[in-house]
Amino acid sequence: MASQVASKALEYLEGEVPIGTHLADQLLLPLALAGGGAFRSLEPSSHARTQAEIIRMFLGTETRMTPVSDRVWQFEL
Repeated sequence: MASQVASKALEYLEGEVPIGTHLADQLLLPLALAGGGAFRSLEPSSHARTQAEIIRMFLGTETRMTPVSDRVWQFEL
């Protein structure tokens, strides 16, 4: 378990992004309710993709998740 946690932490630190994978999916709804925004994170998790689809269904807001590099992704609402 500890090696998995260390691996994920290292992946986040090497990505040099302000938002981690697990926080990214939680930020989508507040950004959608606020009228939009953008941030960079690591590759979207399945939770982030599901959250984006639920936001689209209920609020009509599209979420763009675009790769910037092999590690960094741009999230825009």
